[in-house]
Amino acid sequence: MRQQGERWEQLFEQARIEPDRMVHETLIADMEGELAGLLRFLGIEHDAEGVARVLERTTSVHREQRDGVSQQRRDRDREIVRERADDRALQLG
Repeated sequence: MRQQGERWEQLFEQARIEPDRMVHETLIADMEGELAGLLRFLGIEHDAEGVARVLERTTSVHREQRDGVSQQRRDRDREIVRERADDRALQLG
């Protein structure tokens, strides 16, 4: 992973790119601030209220997706348990 990071740094330097750098923990702790900083970096006009609306919509969509995936996993796990129980019952049968 370190080598990959070094390769990115070399690429940025060769291409004379100054990337916007984010730290995962900071993004998690202050999503609004990090998004506002990214928009500033990109030169996109924004206001705090607009950033908050975007984050609310985004997090609600992610929550719905996450909850749907979690339900699918629970359903799949239940089916596996049922199949194994049926197999075990046949073996003991």
